[in-house]
Amino acid sequence: MTRRSALALLAATASAAEESPARRMLLDASRSLQEGSAWRFLRYFDKEHYEQFPALQESILALTAQRVIASSVEIQVVEESAELVVMEVDWLLQLTYPRQPGKIEDRRETVKIEVSFAGKKPQITALSSISLFRP
Repeated sequence: MTRRSALALLAATASAAEESPARRMLLDASRSLQEGSAWRFLRYFDKEHYEQFPALQESILALTAQRVIASSVEIQVVEESAELVVMEVDWLLQLTYPRQPGKIEDRRETVKIEVSFAGKKPQITALSSISLFRP
């Protein structure tokens, strides 16, 4: 095996490991905020088991209605089992008002997120703080 082939194989393996279902779900949730799709973002949460869901829903609906959102996440998997993934996420939001495009508000917070695989589809069952998403 040539050095180039070995490096390509190593990169492909690392990339596949980084693209776990929980990671893909969180990246898609971040993209849904950028698209202003509150309902798509909220569908990743287990509303029956996540106690702060009503407050999060209220904040996300208001935030996406009032602001243009740029969202970026850096994900660090802390713990992983067959039914649960715990991640620390460095989440950056850049917010602008539609009528004031030059004014940008940066919000950055490291949040802890738990994704459960116990049901039919993976869902977020815990989010350490919703203050990042306040309107």
